[in-house]
Amino acid sequence: MRRIPTTANECGLVEYKGPFEKILKTAKYGMYEKVLQDLVDGLLECHHEKILKYITGIHGGVFIPVPLHSARLRTRGFNQALLIVRALARKYKILINTSCVIRNINTPRLAGLNKMQRAENINGAFKVVAQVPQSCVLIDDVYTSGATLRELSRVLLNHGAERIHTFTLARRWYNGARDLKNLQGGP
Repeated sequence: MRRIPTTANECGLVEYKGPFEKILKTAKYGMYEKVLQDLVDGLLECHHEKILKYITGIHGGVFIPVPLHSARLRTRGFNQALLIVRALARKYKILINTSCVIRNINTPRLAGLNKMQRAENINGAFKVVAQVPQSCVLIDDVYTSGATLRELSRVLLNHGAERIHTFTLARRWYNGARDLKNLQGGP
């Protein structure tokens, strides 16, 4: 049975635009792992109360970083989602799982594609390789169209997950629309 991905609780710490967007892209695509780590640590410190409220509200989900394909990992040298989840684990003592799902297709970068192209590009890119937790918190650096997190959610839900939550450093708002519930990280 194919389940429709929905998320129970979403959190994006900041809006993905302006200087923050430029810094994040430079760190990620310029392969500046230390700059990205400092940025993550700073955001976690600045948004401590929001993150604590979010983590408390999800009641024990297992944090899963969006996996990179092995070829992309070799090129970039680090997985930004894994870097984020490790920083969260150090600060908040959360459970993490880095082995239940892999990215089995080396998809082209999603940057520059429209929403439909992103969804088509990411379709089938993830494969479950171990038991999936019932409650998953998917971690990524940016939520733009939602294609990556939706596809990963779909795969995990089809393999036993009951609840999917998402946590990103930043979120892009299209057409000026904002959902304050999502920005605040809770219901």
